[in-house]
Amino acid sequence: MVALATSASRPPATDIKALVKEAAPEAPDAVGADLDRLLTSMEPAGSLTSRLDTLERLCLWLAEDRPIELPARAAVSGKTRAARLWLLVEVLKRSSPSRSALSRLLTGVLAESSALKLFSRAGLHGELRIFSEAADRLARKLLPQPPDDSDLAALAVRLFPDTKSSAWLEEAPPGLVIELLSLLLDGENAADAVGHVLDDAADAVALLSVRVASIGVDEDIRERGGLPSLRSNPFLEMPRVCDAILDARFRKDDETSAQLRARCGDLIDLCKASLARVMERLEEGSVSVDLVFRLELLGQLLDRVRALQRLLDDSELERGPEAVRFFKELVRAGISDRSLRALVKGNSRLLARKIIERAGETGEHYITSTRAEYHQMITSAAGGGFLTAFTTAMKFLIGWAKLPFFFEWFLSGLNYAGSFVLLQGLGFTLATKQPSMTAATLAAALDNGGGLDKLVDQIARTSRSQLAAIVGNIGMVLPAAVALHFAVYAIMGKPFLDRATADYVIQSLNPIGSGTLVFAAFTGCLLWASSIIAGWLENWSVYRRLPEAIAQHRGLIKRLGAERCQHLSRVFARNISGFGGNVSLGFLLAGTPVFGKLFGLPLDVRHVTLSTGALALAGCAVGPEAILTPAFAWAALGIVCIGTLNFGVSFTLALAVALRARNVALADVVELGRALVVRFFQRPRSFFYPPRDEDRAPAGATPPLARSQ
Repeated sequence: MVALATSASRPPATDIKALVKEAAPEAPDAVGADLDRLLTSMEPAGSLTSRLDTLERLCLWLAEDRPIELPARAAVSGKTRAARLWLLVEVLKRSSPSRSALSRLLTGVLAESSALKLFSRAGLHGELRIFSEAADRLARKLLPQPPDDSDLAALAVRLFPDTKSSAWLEEAPPGLVIELLSLLLDGENAADAVGHVLDDAADAVALLSVRVASIGVDEDIRERGGLPSLRSNPFLEMPRVCDAILDARFRKDDETSAQLRARCGDLIDLCKASLARVMERLEEGSVSVDLVFRLELLGQLLDRVRALQRLLDDSELERGPEAVRFFKELVRAGISDRSLRALVKGNSRLLARKIIERAGETGEHYITSTRAEYHQMITSAAGGGFLTAFTTAMKFLIGWAKLPFFFEWFLSGLNYAGSFVLLQGLGFTLATKQPSMTAATLAAALDNGGGLDKLVDQIARTSRSQLAAIVGNIGMVLPAAVALHFAVYAIMGKPFLDRATADYVIQSLNPIGSGTLVFAAFTGCLLWASSIIAGWLENWSVYRRLPEAIAQHRGLIKRLGAERCQHLSRVFARNISGFGGNVSLGFLLAGTPVFGKLFGLPLDVRHVTLSTGALALAGCAVGPEAILTPAFAWAALGIVCIGTLNFGVSFTLALAVALRARNVALADVVELGRALVVRFFQRPRSFFYPPRDEDRAPAGATPPLARSQ
């Protein structure tokens, strides 16, 4: 009896392969055979699970991208992914039994399933914080999801798991999709199924409007949105109006419903305007990732409410195109909702831009214009080189102590960070900090325009400023390290480095016989990372209004006085970025070799100024004869390679991120590159030393040493 019932539920036998040949004579036989198996094996009265499996197999067939030769009368080209959809429609028009069976299967699934989650959750963030949402998406990717056959949102995931599987729907003309729906959603059962789906859409509107209100009245949004009093807040009014619309809809009160729909549209516009004002405030000031995430979610919720209202309010004739457009949006949003990359890309661009802007502002301090500023840069860098010689010596002392890994990392980090912070406080310059900062400044100049010649001039100034810093650092760290060696020798009667350590230093800097090149490139990554941390910390402090809090702190005012608190606030705002970058760089440099030791990995760092100081100490220890050996020459060449990779990698990474954050067109970068080549051959000296025609600083310009480091 079961076999008879199952057989009776299937469509009567139809020669689907013949119908395929009739519709598309040039179509491969395999296409007709596959479609024949799909349509003749349907069980419209089977279990819900089996019917869902049938729909999934049908969508897989539609998603195949092998080209099909279609006749000229076809609504689509045979080269598009929608060719199989056209073929399916033609077969269903010719086969009444198959059309009826597929119609009963589809309407049964719609009637027995819920579309509430599909309308109210698919493509919309479920969390209010970006890291919580990222964790949720990661869990959904890695962990198996419990089956829920009655949920149309889960069915959408099965049918369209990625962009490749949805390509046929994206490329299909709306008229062709509407034609398919008109074939399948025809009859009394179809009307009941569509009514059930629309009822779920109405419930979704009510649910979404509550989410809009709960997020829209958040303090961060209210403060920045310029909204009137809380009573007339459009976000709060949204649920009341949506409930009234649904009530009027179910009472068939068309006049009241039309008035309320107009009011709902006005409220959505007011909410959108408020969100735009918040984004403008963020563009002008500082950014919070979570706030940007909530703003994006609010925009998605408002768009979904508007789309569902259109779907519910359209007449039967107008609902088809709207339904197709809305379903395509749902599919796209559902695929994006499962992507971690889309989440990060969609929410980090503004933060990245603000961080790069902060770094760019710091980078301006490292670019000289006149010869006086150029010489000041050399002097400032010489001070940095002098301090770095002592930092190098302290590095060896900490290493010789053979401390546990944690204390070795902590003390080494304090050594580096303390040196870099002291360097900042004294107004000295470390050349390796410049590339990641000046790259952001150049990206800003590209984004803002201002003429190609001015951009080339800016790059020439940046190049020679970087050269001045390198000359100052290297030119002073060498004599300072040599002086340190002789001072120790005079006091203790032996060189600072023993012969074994000196030989190890020389060998470790060989660009061929060691990992120096890899370590130098990795150090460039750390230099870039420290600039990102510096920009993030400054953005965070501005967003939290820490300078204002320091200036108006009652306890501090009572102890220090209002004027000193104002001064402390300005000092904090001016130096927080540099402090964060210096401290983070110090502990990143110290942590890399310790991390390698902890896990048995060949990890180390090569910083050009520190390595130069170490090589100078090693040269003093081995004596003048050893300095003339090939091993020492290779180590000296290693210093050149280290400097090149430190600067090149950090500058490239910073410039690439800055250009991406500012959406600078590739064509603009290529045009600038051509102009640079022309300028270099015409005036090569301008890339190394300021020409006389730039010997006067612009009005109001501040010398580099007077600016914040």
